[in-house]
Amino acid sequence: MASLNENKLLRKFFGTDPTKKEEMQPSEVLSYSVAGLGQNIICQLVTAFFMLFMTEVAGVSSLWLAWMFLAARLFDAFNDPVMGTIVDRTRSKWGKMRPYLLFSPFPIAVLTVLLFTMVPGWNEVGRFVYSTIIYLLWGIAYTSIDVPYWGLASSMTSDTDKRNTLLTVARLFCT
Repeated sequence: MASLNENKLLRKFFGTDPTKKEEMQPSEVLSYSVAGLGQNIICQLVTAFFMLFMTEVAGVSSLWLAWMFLAARLFDAFNDPVMGTIVDRTRSKWGKMRPYLLFSPFPIAVLTVLLFTMVPGWNEVGRFVYSTIIYLLWGIAYTSIDVPYWGLASSMTSDTDKRNTLLTVARLFCT
């Protein structure tokens, strides 16, 4: 009985009708939101610990890292719209966004491990060059899942009120 009441509450919150299967269902909203949570855990791990790792473990100067982060953000200003264009032009048997959502986690996982790996014996310049290349590749890989993930909301429903609810719940999970 409790799950029936919870289901009614979720349906009322999301504004869904159980008799209309073509509508976005509460389980889809929750699944979408949990996926965003997982995606943002990796992003926050890198954001919170990469600079600390580079300065304390790898021994790279903070000034060099500041330049690296500036270059990466400038590159992102170009990278994000390019990825959006690539996603819009994608035509596959899985659709526009699904291939990126299915296959991008693997490079992100490998690149995340490489971000926190240093080759012994390299000097500060070598560690800086290595980490800059890996960080830029990680940014490309992350963008390849982030852009399709947030674009997926428009494919899930054409109702702007329901889309706003979906994105609000997803942002709460991501936060």
